[in-house]
Amino acid sequence: MRNLLKRNYCYSFMLLCCLVFISIPSHSLGTEIQIANRNVTPQEDSLQTEKQDSIAFVKAKWTEKKLGYGAKLRYAQIQLFNSIQSISVLIYPAKQYTTHVLQPDKAGTTSELAKSVNADFAINGSFFSMDNREPVTFVMVDKQIKGVNKLSEEEKWINGILLINQTNNRCHIDIRPYEPNEWESVRKNYTSALVSGPVLMTNHKIPAFSNTKRHPRTIIGTTNKGKEVIMLVIDGRFKGKADGVSFKESATIARYLKMENVLNLDGGGS
Repeated sequence: MRNLLKRNYCYSFMLLCCLVFISIPSHSLGTEIQIANRNVTPQEDSLQTEKQDSIAFVKAKWTEKKLGYGAKLRYAQIQLFNSIQSISVLIYPAKQYTTHVLQPDKAGTTSELAKSVNADFAINGSFFSMDNREPVTFVMVDKQIKGVNKLSEEEKWINGILLINQTNNRCHIDIRPYEPNEWESVRKNYTSALVSGPVLMTNHKIPAFSNTKRHPRTIIGTTNKGKEVIMLVIDGRFKGKADGVSFKESATIARYLKMENVLNLDGGGS
């Protein structure tokens, strides 16, 4: 079974309103297309679509469930990116939360594993082998290494790391790109860690992605200078109800939520 991000003592506060505006380069206006009796460049058309999507996200009919101590879980089905997206969002203040990485001894669904350790919330972690159910990325739980990288050259897109430092009942979370030879440093300075990818955002900046395929996505990120942590699940593979998103579209939704540092996790169906 894949690694699990497991939460104890979950309390959170959620912010959803954010409009995103993309600047148009002054050079290279490119090919023009005719819309509504006036010339509109592809860049202008992309900007208009981005504005419409961000407004649709903010104005969506979100259902909200309060989970105690300020924690909120929200869900909406929204028309974004010329598709239908089914989105669940949980945001919690990091200082009120203990966030753990769980590497289970035996397979089970995410819900079953969460229940087994009395976690209030849980989402999928990183990637694992379908042959033996063992992790294929670096995993460290309470200073103990549970998995090492077994990635091919084609899997260089798995390029990020979730770092957790638990001290004196306080939990600090970092999300950033990782260096292949930094494991001893990670073990020295953090209590738990999990490699996954790709990194969807670093300090508000979204990188370029070559893979444009849409799939279900599970995402973790921070906002408000690390004071809040966001768990984001975007369903997929249900045409017309939950179409799934690309990496770029995932990062765009993260931007709508004002996330700052964001990591893609295993979005599979367990």
